[in-house]
Amino acid sequence: MNILLRIIVVIICLGLAIPLLAVDHTKIAGQEGLWKDIKKEGHVKPDKENLEKNKDLVTRYNEYWKAIVARDYKKAYAMESTDYQKKVGYDLYAERLKNRINIKAVEPIEVKQLNEKEVVVRGFMRYQIEIIDSMRTFDDKWIKEGERFKHQRDTEEEAKKSSEK
Repeated sequence: MNILLRIIVVIICLGLAIPLLAVDHTKIAGQEGLWKDIKKEGHVKPDKENLEKNKDLVTRYNEYWKAIVARDYKKAYAMESTDYQKKVGYDLYAERLKNRINIKAVEPIEVKQLNEKEVVVRGFMRYQIEIIDSMRTFDDKWIKEGERFKHQRDTEEEAKKSSEK
């Protein structure tokens, strides 16, 4: 009986301790502190020279992702490409984003020029699913419309999602 009681106590203690592991580090350390340990470990090395050369795009990229993180979908939608906006209305766009993972922060790593109007920004994302924090790199396509860059989603993939509903 004594062993059974010990097992129950351990299970209860674990049940109380696990939620403490899901601390939101953005509130503790701020956005800059969020990346410090990861960069120190060498997992993510932003190409500072490349990013500086593409300063206007990087500024736009950061504005877009800050809007997504803050769930300011109107601001983010306004930064989507004209072609995308013609195919996907704001209500559908916002609904899809609301159901996504909880993105905590995004940081650009490098910019790759595809052609004179299109670029890909390789980024690093920190996100949370339930109590599990995770991170990954991803490629984000941008297109120049007039003098400004706009975020370019895959409209064919979006059309498939729309037809599935």
